[in-house]
Amino acid sequence: MSYATVDEVCALYSLFQRGATGSISDAQIAKWLDDAAARIYSAVLARGADLATLVLTATQSNFLRGLNVDGGVAELGAALQGSLTLAPGEHSLAAARRRSFERVLKEIGEGIHDALLGITPDGAKFAGVGGAETTVGETASDRGENRSFSKDDEY
Repeated sequence: MSYATVDEVCALYSLFQRGATGSISDAQIAKWLDDAAARIYSAVLARGADLATLVLTATQSNFLRGLNVDGGVAELGAALQGSLTLAPGEHSLAAARRRSFERVLKEIGEGIHDALLGITPDGAKFAGVGGAETTVGETASDRGENRSFSKDDEY
C-alpha cells in the first residue's frame, strides 16, 4: 500500500524507458514504493497515529505522496546509476531524494510533523528516559506503584 504511483516516480527520469528489455520492471518500482510506504507508516505509528485508520486530508495525502515519491526515486535512481557514471561534481537526484526521505522520516520521529499528521503530543507511543517508557502525564501513583524509596532520596 503505497501513497504514490510508479508513474510519478518514473516521470522524474525522462530518459528512463519503462518496459524496455533489460529495464527495471514496474513491479520492482512498485515494491520500492511499498517498502518506502512501510517505513513511513512505521515512523508515524511510532508517534501514535495509525495511517490505516485515519481519513487523510488532501494536505496529508500530498505530504505522504511526496515522501513516498522521494523513497521510490531514491531507489530507482540508485539502480539506474549502477549502469552509468556521473561526471565529477554532477548532482545526483537519487542521493538528494534519499537524503530528503531520511531527513523527513527523522523529523516525523522527532514530532516535527505532528500537527500536520493530526497527532496530539500525548499520542506518542513511547516516552520516558533510558528505556523506562511510560504514558505521558502518568504518575507512579496512577500506576499503583508505592515508591517509599526513590532515587536521590536522603534518609
